[in-house]
Amino acid sequence: MSEVLPLKISSKDNPKFKTLLSLMESKGRKRTGLFLVEGIREIERALASGYHLDHWTVADTEKGDDAIGIISRLTSAQCYSLSQPLFKLLAYRDEAVNAVAAFQIEQKSIQEISLPENPLVIVLDGLEKPGNLGAILRSCDAAGADAVLITRPQTDLFNPNLIRSSLGCFFSQQIACGTEDDVFQFLSERNIQIFSTYFEDAIDAFVPNYRLGTAFVMGGEAFGISEFWVKNNTHKIFVPMRGIADSLNVSTCTAVLLYEAIRQRR
Repeated sequence: MSEVLPLKISSKDNPKFKTLLSLMESKGRKRTGLFLVEGIREIERALASGYHLDHWTVADTEKGDDAIGIISRLTSAQCYSLSQPLFKLLAYRDEAVNAVAAFQIEQKSIQEISLPENPLVIVLDGLEKPGNLGAILRSCDAAGADAVLITRPQTDLFNPNLIRSSLGCFFSQQIACGTEDDVFQFLSERNIQIFSTYFEDAIDAFVPNYRLGTAFVMGGEAFGISEFWVKNNTHKIFVPMRGIADSLNVSTCTAVLLYEAIRQRR
């Protein structure tokens, strides 16, 4: 594709800029059906994953020119050049980011998730912090998890902080939201063993065999997993700790379990 000629925007009252700024809030994303992606690498990964780019922006700087040279070879979507003060309002990492893009929101249903034999699945139940979810997606990508299923979501899946903290790994994962019943049925129908992180009457997480199809249920930061997962005869596990801390960050705990599973599978 040939390099595009961006349209310049220098006023906060510009309707296109107002729309872009609204995407930082959940209601703006719901109204427009769009979400923000920061950074050339992240935009490239979104495009490679099949997400539809609606339009994109760069700062009216030399770095912005560099971004135009890269991204315009991948898409014919309209580009806007923002004055530096406007771009700083839009880009959280304004010193490191050369471009910010608006993509169309696309969400998979549980039944659209495709799994291989003996899959490795992460279930996130009631997670609240988008930064933790983004970090978990990075671990899932690194460990080669096959799907991330979300129940009782407490944060918008297309929150810019989630997308940003995943460093583009949001686009490498199969992600779907569903009810606890739907996710439990989906896993049970596929004979996937379910391990819920829980302290009471739980066993050491390094004891079970994870070579078979396995799902780890990780609970929210404040209250952990819901009673649903305890009552439905899932295997309860805990990660042993030797210090004074009574819990691990959920993203850290997820990484530990993922790597124990792939260690066993090597």
